Amino acid sequence: MRPTFTRWNRLLALGVMLGFVVPMLSASVAAQETGTPTAGITEETWFEATIPADALPSGGPVFLGLFRIVWDQGAGYRFQESAPGVGVNCVLSGQYAFRPDVDELILPADARAAPAAAPAGTETTLGPGDCALLHQDVHRDERNAGTGPVEFVAVVIIPEETPPPAGAPEAIEFGPMGYIYGGHWSRTANAPTGPIRLTLRRLTLAPAASAQEQTVVGDALIAVTDRTLGLTPAGGEPLVERGVSFTSDMPTAVPEGDETLLEAGDSAHIPDGTVFTLRNSGDAPTSWWFVTVMPLEQTATPVT
Repeated sequence: MRPTFTRWNRLLALGVMLGFVVPMLSASVAAQETGTPTAGITEETWFEATIPADALPSGGPVFLGLFRIVWDQGAGYRFQESAPGVGVNCVLSGQYAFRPDVDELILPADARAAPAAAPAGTETTLGPGDCALLHQDVHRDERNAGTGPVEFVAVVIIPEETPPPAGAPEAIEFGPMGYIYGGHWSRTANAPTGPIRLTLRRLTLAPAASAQEQTVVGDALIAVTDRTLGLTPAGGEPLVERGVSFTSDMPTAVPEGDETLLEAGDSAHIPDGTVFTLRNSGDAPTSWWFVTVMPLEQTATPVT
């Protein structure tokens, strides 16, 4: 069943409030290249952090959304919402600035830099590779601080009943890339159970190359952005959504053991315990975003 909160409302809500998240996190840095034993694959870790249970929405259904957002030059907004939920913004190009009413947190792109505070009442500016961790219920001013468009990617986890905020600036472009819907989470259907380890990675696979076999712990989301990616699952049935948009059809399960081709604009929600392999059978590199949501033991503490 399609969630009550429509995708159009999601895009309005998420694109203008992006930044919501976590008070006391330990986190890794953004956009650092990760070594891999697999020839032909390049991996960049943009974000990785442990999010405590009390930072996640307490009720359900809850969905995860992955979005590409572009703000035109001069766009700005006063965010004044109060709802549960978490999110991460990572700047791809341009400059994004915000002035929160309460101290927030940023992760600089420099792999050697520690997470830093974004002080209350002070404007903090992010550039390419920087990520912001912001609470949805913290009011703030935010704007495009550059001389051209600012583009960022966002991962959000919020209740599906969240209403869109008022006053969204007209100069915003939204691009949904993939969802994990309420009712589809692996361990507790309506919502992830915290604490969780949330990661966002960007991967590129060379022509005729394959990625080594992987096993999902929790839930994972693949969103293909360039060319075609072959996905072969075992021990689970991914949910594939074609041409993700706010009017696309709901995802359908694909059988294990058979290769499914994901085109640019397609996504796949891969459930807990699924073993899968990936390959690029084309003659040009293929790229995708990879989000993982791994539940941790209730006694776990944030891991740096």
